[in-house]
Amino acid sequence: MPFQEWRKPDVQFPSEADAMVALGCECYQLRIFVDLLQQRFGSPIAKLVENSFSTIMDSDSSGIEFFARADAAILRARALGPTQDGPNDPELRLDLQVADQMQAFVGESEEKKAALRLPLAQCLGFSRISAQAFFPDVIAKIDFDPASIAFVPRETAYRGTTNRWRPAPGCFERHLQRKEGNLLFPVSEQQPSDGALNAARSRDEDDVEKLKADVTALGKTLAGYLNQEGIPGGILADLLHYKVQPLMARSAAIGELANAQLRALQQLNEELMKGAVGSNEELAESLEAIRKGQHDLCNLFLAQASREDTPIASENFILALLCESTDTVKEAMEIFSRGDAAAGAQARGDVQALCNEAIGRVTEAAKQGFELPAAEEKLGLLAAYSKGTESTASA
Repeated sequence: MPFQEWRKPDVQFPSEADAMVALGCECYQLRIFVDLLQQRFGSPIAKLVENSFSTIMDSDSSGIEFFARADAAILRARALGPTQDGPNDPELRLDLQVADQMQAFVGESEEKKAALRLPLAQCLGFSRISAQAFFPDVIAKIDFDPASIAFVPRETAYRGTTNRWRPAPGCFERHLQRKEGNLLFPVSEQQPSDGALNAARSRDEDDVEKLKADVTALGKTLAGYLNQEGIPGGILADLLHYKVQPLMARSAAIGELANAQLRALQQLNEELMKGAVGSNEELAESLEAIRKGQHDLCNLFLAQASREDTPIASENFILALLCESTDTVKEAMEIFSRGDAAAGAQARGDVQALCNEAIGRVTEAAKQGFELPAAEEKLGLLAAYSKGTESTASA
């Protein structure tokens, strides 16, 4: 398991396609293996393993490079989403899309491709199901020699237990991902349904589409200022505070899905600042204060938690924060320590109480076998904040 059980006995397809189907299914399973590695160890380590698979499987002299091409077909299928035809289950229709994309680089007649389509999709579906059942336990037992990954950054955010999440999710999808298989949350919330996931993605996509339109409109509005030789300090401060900053806050509140819009706004922000007239000390201090305020404002987690329609319940605020990267947790604790308004409605006393409760929850979950990425560093940050001392935990 799972490589020897990718094909149900009753699935029939042309005998000459046997090798292609077997390779396609194996590549599909390896893609799932890499996805799970990425969730636990992060993209750099997963990429090292993926490159190793490519080297091993595509090292012959045929020049076909089947693994690389099949992997690209799988990623392309995921980007396209499930086919419109096929069974009701969207995962099975995605298997059908994978079959279509794999057949696109196989030099067969359209007649043969049509005959192979459904049997290939069935085999791919069975290989996916067997890999999803088998590999999570394998991944949980894997560790790397520290020397072999000493210079590779590791993922410290919790990314769920399956590969159904987008690499850069929005606010609502991300919160479902935080809870998947996570013993820190109630049992009833640990297995988000496909319906809940689709609804969350729809909300996120609506948010980002509206943001895109507003960012485009802002760019047109500010084009005239960017073409000027200089912008008076008072006008510049108003532009940054009332025009750019609100959209930056919205981008952060949408989450990683709006990373492109946030980067564009940050670039626009810097271009406006470069256009400031004069170099007096008061203006320089004012711009530096704006930069610092925007940095706090763009903490993705705090922005998501501060939304009026946030999916993050106040009692789960710190538990959700612990699912983020060590850097994000550290930055949030620093903001709380300053009593900054960017912390939202969470009062210091409330946060301290939640920190103490979260420390106990993480410790208890660890006894049950739940591994929170970088738990020791994150708990150190929480403990330092709850005691009112500066943490020495490193990111």
